[in-house]
Amino acid sequence: MAQRLAILIVARRDFEREALAAILTDAGFEIGVRDPADNLDLPTGLELPTGLPLADYQIALIDARISNPLAELASLNALSPALKIALFAEGASTELVQRAFAVGAIGVVDRSVSCAILVRQLELIALGGCVIPSKFIDALTQRQKSAATNLTDAAAKRLSVRERDIVQCLATGMSNKVIARELRLSEPTVKVHVGAVLRKLNLANRTKVAVWAANGMNLAPVVVVPRPSANPNTVNSLMNFRGDNGGEIV
Repeated sequence: MAQRLAILIVARRDFEREALAAILTDAGFEIGVRDPADNLDLPTGLELPTGLPLADYQIALIDARISNPLAELASLNALSPALKIALFAEGASTELVQRAFAVGAIGVVDRSVSCAILVRQLELIALGGCVIPSKFIDALTQRQKSAATNLTDAAAKRLSVRERDIVQCLATGMSNKVIARELRLSEPTVKVHVGAVLRKLNLANRTKVAVWAANGMNLAPVVVVPRPSANPNTVNSLMNFRGDNGGEIV
């Protein structure tokens, strides 16, 4: 049997942590919860109150409404570099999204999406995909339309034509194997080009290249998250449910 994906939820209220944990447990994930008020100055092998060592979690989902979500994100990233971290936010601003990616986030998940979409987004993040709210994509697109010098940036000028092709592929989330097929190159050659791009742009990873591309080059967006629908079974509606059963998640 395949090991279940382990997700650490960081939220400020017991109800919010337990509600989200119930939703994701029903979806088949193994869930741990953390109160951001608890001390985080701990070794990665130390077990959290949920029983799993921090290093055993694949994803951390941080509620953006805690007092300092970016500091929490940076701390978790420093303690467990392999952990894929996403903010859980509603109406995230462009500035918040940019700052989150700058300190190590791999995604920003919109609280207003349906439970089914939330699950798919977490599965995508687990595979190394990048999730960005559609509102942020819209803001970037508008910024690109008003920018007359998309490719006059000094960093972009250092890229060769082939390296710009590689950046465009990275911005759409392609793996090295897919890039090799699309550009008719060998995978080792693609790997060399990706390394050259990271070095010339002074960026740490492929996700940051994609964000840089969305800001500075007229490229396709990384991942467009479907817009929230009128479906009442959204994450927010289920987490905020109150009724005769005392607020049980249904």
